Amino acid sequence: MSQAALRHYAASHGSHAHAFSQWLCCLQGALELEVEGHLYRVLPGSGVWIPPQSRHDFAGYQNNQCLVLDLPVEVFPRRPTAFGWPAALRPLLQQLQQALQQRPDHVGLQAAVAGVLCWHQSPTRTATLPLDALGHWVSAHLHRPITVAELAQLCGWSVPHFHDCFRQHTGLTPQSWLRQLRLQAARQRLQQGMAVAAVAAQVGYASPSALTAALRRSDGVRARDLWPDTHKIGTPS
Repeated sequence: MSQAALRHYAASHGSHAHAFSQWLCCLQGALELEVEGHLYRVLPGSGVWIPPQSRHDFAGYQNNQCLVLDLPVEVFPRRPTAFGWPAALRPLLQQLQQALQQRPDHVGLQAAVAGVLCWHQSPTRTATLPLDALGHWVSAHLHRPITVAELAQLCGWSVPHFHDCFRQHTGLTPQSWLRQLRLQAARQRLQQGMAVAAVAAQVGYASPSALTAALRRSDGVRARDLWPDTHKIGTPS
């Protein structure tokens, strides 16, 4: 299983090799690497693929922070390879960085990070979709309107291309998928006993009545029907 983590590298030089491939991307500061005789100075927005069993020397500078993905099998280049992270995709990378800082051991989040990093380096990425990573980004922004153009920009695609790939990958339009995520988040909060008005605000509905109307159309229930039984005492039918 792949593992993603945020790491800081000390200024003192270190050296090691490992049995797995490693994707290393600098988020801030700087990192110097020597991998099999190849020298790299890794700055924010750039990174290096390190093949398995490749001894590498490293030293970090300027309060560095790196996003590191350990892969259990050999994937992508068999030799050290430098790369740059496209500017259009950096907002998604920043969201994943912030989420990892808050929940470093979250398995689903680690899978999302692994998915988007591997997707970025895959030669077939124009036909694939980093859906898990997009889902984490959307979850952090449910309280406000989200446009298809924003999602397309996170992937570095045009809106028509994103829309077509999304439908091909999921069978849904992006708008339908967003609606499902909002309703799923609303159901979870209501089942925990949260007030309808608070839930509506958190998941991006303009009013409690708008949320209730959406739940009626989708599930045939009112928002308060999803409350735990202990919250329904004295509630009008």
